[in-house]
Amino acid sequence: MSKYKKITDPNERKDVAWLTMMAAEAHLIASDSCLSTAGSSADTHSFFLRIVSFELLLVSVEQSLRLLLLLRFSIFPKNSGHNLFDLYQKLAEKDADNEWIIEGIIAVMNARKNIISPTSEEELAACLKEHCSSYSNTKYFQVNREGKLSGNFGHSVREREILHCFALVLIDLNKSWLIMLDSTDEQLRMKGFTGEKLEVLKKRLHSSDA
Repeated sequence: MSKYKKITDPNERKDVAWLTMMAAEAHLIASDSCLSTAGSSADTHSFFLRIVSFELLLVSVEQSLRLLLLLRFSIFPKNSGHNLFDLYQKLAEKDADNEWIIEGIIAVMNARKNIISPTSEEELAACLKEHCSSYSNTKYFQVNREGKLSGNFGHSVREREILHCFALVLIDLNKSWLIMLDSTDEQLRMKGFTGEKLEVLKKRLHSSDA
């Protein structure tokens, strides 16, 4: 049974998309705020603020990946799961058909030299796989549903750096797709999409492919 459902109704798709976009951006802003408040202090309060900041960062990435799958392929997870690597793998699977979405994301991440030192698709995937269940560990501070410790919820500076830059790039990418989704043919032509390029873009924007 598929873990994803189609959302092809234009109005529903647009409503879900904008709310998911706002969720991704709000969680990233909150993450940055918590990190800023924690500062460089080594006390317990600051340590746990940094953990909460990482949790919110993971949520932002999750929301953005869900949104990108919706905008580009008209599919949305049936349940949250909070597994970033599963969402990334689904994107990579759909991306295999000459879309180059992930390759483009990596290129933009690496262009932001003031934010991150160069990374690769392999390092990004490894980071997402390493933290595929970190959301639950961080949200509940390692305490699981049975009242037992669920494992380590730490992360390296490099992992945070990668995920933070990934979150920023995903938000920018999704915003551009949302703007195009609301654009008329004439507005798209003014952006340089004409002829065959315009038809291909319209097909992608209104895809019902699963």
